[in-house]
Amino acid sequence: MKLKQKIVNLLSHFESVRITFFDNFDGLASSRRNLILGSFCGTSFSNLVGGIFFTSLILLMLEGTDTVTQNNFLGTVSMMGFALGLTQLIAPLIMERFPKRKKLLLILRAFYHLLNIVLIGFVPILPVSSLAKRWIFMIIYVIFSLITQISASAFSVWHVGDLPNRVRANYFSIVNMVSPIISSVIATSASFFIDIATAGGWQFWGLMILRVPALLFGILEIIAFSKIEEPDYEPAPKINPIKMMTLPFTTPRYLLTVLIVCIYSFGANFTGQYFTAYILEDVKLSYALISGLSILNIPISLLVYPIWSKVIGRLSWMKTLSIATILYMSPYILNFLTTADTWVLFVISNITAFLFGPGITLVFSNIPYMNIPATNQTSYISFYSTCNNLAAFLGSTVCRFFVEAMGTNTFNILGSTFQVRQVINLLPCCTLILTSLTAMVVERSNKKRELLEAKG
Repeated sequence: MKLKQKIVNLLSHFESVRITFFDNFDGLASSRRNLILGSFCGTSFSNLVGGIFFTSLILLMLEGTDTVTQNNFLGTVSMMGFALGLTQLIAPLIMERFPKRKKLLLILRAFYHLLNIVLIGFVPILPVSSLAKRWIFMIIYVIFSLITQISASAFSVWHVGDLPNRVRANYFSIVNMVSPIISSVIATSASFFIDIATAGGWQFWGLMILRVPALLFGILEIIAFSKIEEPDYEPAPKINPIKMMTLPFTTPRYLLTVLIVCIYSFGANFTGQYFTAYILEDVKLSYALISGLSILNIPISLLVYPIWSKVIGRLSWMKTLSIATILYMSPYILNFLTTADTWVLFVISNITAFLFGPGITLVFSNIPYMNIPATNQTSYISFYSTCNNLAAFLGSTVCRFFVEAMGTNTFNILGSTFQVRQVINLLPCCTLILTSLTAMVVERSNKKRELLEAKG
């Protein structure tokens, strides 16, 4: 019976793919195919120029500087990225003026790729001082981050318009299952290559070579997005800019979902790039091992995503989030205990993150669209993203001040010595507990409202 059930579950995934991408019940099947292709291209180039490789590019640029300078710049980059996220609040003032936004969004995306994939990669070898390099790097980073924030909500509204409720859950489930596989394969392959480049003394040029396929993926993403149908947006009533930015405050149910994400995001962004730098410089793990761990995410994701989907079905979105966030404390605790001698804990940490993270990811995939009104959706999505980025910015800011205040000081805990880039892993545990408790409060509130609506 167990084998039969597994076969049924496997076939159901193929049926979900057929319904989502080939059943042309609304004439948008082709758009959804191009949407997921563009999404996977975005995942691909992000894994070639972002994450550990972005941190490595910064460390190469800062080569020769002390740890404090490195920590300060890494903290500034993290803070700036989240601070720019606050500009999403004004995105509706720009995007709602355009009845059709597809061409504008594609142009912005192309400019983003030029800056993020091409130009910023050359900063470490510019014939200028270290301080000048940092300024140039930050200016380029600010510009392409600003482009991302201004266009993000408009992209979301455009793309979700091709995902009716009938296939939306299937689409997110498929993307969340396949994306980790793509990320794992690309990141691991690239890491092996960078390890070879580092051993040969040409690490910088290795990072630059990775940007060639990244650029190709970026071009393919734009081509795929250009073939996606743009929906007719719900006409928004003419309101003044201040009212447009405060509109979400008139929808308490939507605010509750935003509150959950803000609490989580505040703690999730404590560690920033500090811990990545710690793993590279102090624990001295290879790029191949760090990224190679993501290979484990492939079988684990295939196993646990259906399980978490069933948990959501049997319990609820908020109950599932409450459970998942408590379980997700374990990776942070293990990271805190990771040293050069206990590096195996970092491996276990990644495995636990792969097991429990999907429970959070699935819920958060749906949260921006929960309880959202039909009109002025760009305003609501922008508000959601702005609050999310504000919480992340505050978390990153608190972490930066904490790291700067501690400097090179160490902590003695139960007879063991820990440096600040380890200790910051304990801070998110507090917000994970708070997220779990808040989710349960929201769950109870939702149940009371449902009972009142049923009686009414």
